[in-house]
Amino acid sequence: MTKSSLLLLAWCTIAANPLFSNKWLCDETWFRLTHARYPTLRYIGDTTAGVARGKFTAALNRCYATEASSGQLNPNGVYHAQFFHVCPYTDKNRRVNYFYFDSTLNNKPKPPGTWRDVADLYAKSTQMVERRLQVVRNRNNAEEANVEWNIRAMVNKKIKEDNDRRVQAKKDGSDDESDDESDSDDNSDDEEELTNSNHIGWLSSEAKALFLGSKDADGDVVEILEERMEVLRKVNEVSGYKLVLQSADDAGAELNSYQIWHIQQKAVYLSRAYQLALEKWGNQVNWKDICVEAIDSVNEFGHDSVTSPRTVMDYNIAFR
Repeated sequence: MTKSSLLLLAWCTIAANPLFSNKWLCDETWFRLTHARYPTLRYIGDTTAGVARGKFTAALNRCYATEASSGQLNPNGVYHAQFFHVCPYTDKNRRVNYFYFDSTLNNKPKPPGTWRDVADLYAKSTQMVERRLQVVRNRNNAEEANVEWNIRAMVNKKIKEDNDRRVQAKKDGSDDESDDESDSDDNSDDEEELTNSNHIGWLSSEAKALFLGSKDADGDVVEILEERMEVLRKVNEVSGYKLVLQSADDAGAELNSYQIWHIQQKAVYLSRAYQLALEKWGNQVNWKDICVEAIDSVNEFGHDSVTSPRTVMDYNIAFR
């Protein structure tokens, strides 16, 4: 399998993910998503920096895509558009390529007139810009295992070729260590630990609808949940309950001890549910199951005011 073929196969497994299909995404977003899912792709390139975005885009455009402006139907469901404008990642003008994957072959996009018609919703997210994203394996897609196997085979082949070259260089008396040194500058992106909070699902409209109240809501869902947890933890401090009251008038109202206790109980359960969500949600674990686990873990410490996950789910709706 050639490098171009492997890149196309890797892209197809990413594009088949419901989070990314039927959406216009720019070349850099597709590039980062594919490398997040298959990090060892970086080792099949001619340098340790990996396969360049240009080669990735050229392979996809040449072999798979149809120009969206042509109005023609693409048998692969892949459509391409290109516009010269400010890159959403570098803020510099360049030719930005956009690709759209029609997963059903029945949802061909309308020909875009300007780059605003194909605006990439993921491009400005903190996780994508800072490469703090994780794309987990879709176990229902057998092709992903095939991609992983081929990447390993290609990487092993490249390692063997590099070792053979070094052995030959030593025999010739001109050992070239430059490749070893070049690796040192290329490890900066591997230092950060990937956790579930880096999961790409947090960028989805589903996450925004669930935790922010609208699929079109602004803001980083993970950061907002972390901020909420900080507020909820303070609710059990003296007068801390006032932090979560709905209005200034409420904050000045006198509540009886039971009302304050009830607010504090809500904060305990919801804070725990948010913590578990950041650890597990989107990785084949749904919100209801997380609420069940939150109730069980809180009740282990003597609380018993909540027994139904629906109650915690309602707390989230009220608080968002």
